[in-house]
Amino acid sequence: MRPGDANILMVEDMQMAQKAARDIFDQLGSNADIVDWACQAFEKLVKKNYDIIFVDIHLPDINGLDFVRAVRATESGSKKIPIIGVTSAPSDKLKLKAKCSGCNELLSKPLNFNMIEKILSHY
Repeated sequence: MRPGDANILMVEDMQMAQKAARDIFDQLGSNADIVDWACQAFEKLVKKNYDIIFVDIHLPDINGLDFVRAVRATESGSKKIPIIGVTSAPSDKLKLKAKCSGCNELLSKPLNFNMIEKILSHY
C-alpha cells in the first residue's frame, strides 16, 4: 500500500509513543486511529476497515498477542489484515510468539519514520 493511502489502527497505551506515531503517520499522510486499549480497538474494527494494525504487545487490558489472536479468529477467507506487533523488549522468543499468534512482523520501539514507511510500503 502507499503510505499516504493507508487506514491505520494503532493500539498503544503510552502517550509519548502515541504522539510519536501520530507525528509519523501525519508526515506520511496516512489516516490513523490511535487507541489506548484493546477493547477500544475492537470497537473501531467493527465500525471501520483498516489496511494495517500496529499493536503494542504489552497492553493494560489484555496481552497484545491475545488481541492479535482474537482479531485473527474473526477473519475469514484468505485476505487477512497485516498486524504489526510493537515492543520495547524484543527477543527471539517474543518474535516466535508474535509470529505464532498471527503477527506479520514484530518491531522494536521506538518506532521511526523509516520503519513505518517501509512496513506500509511492504504491505
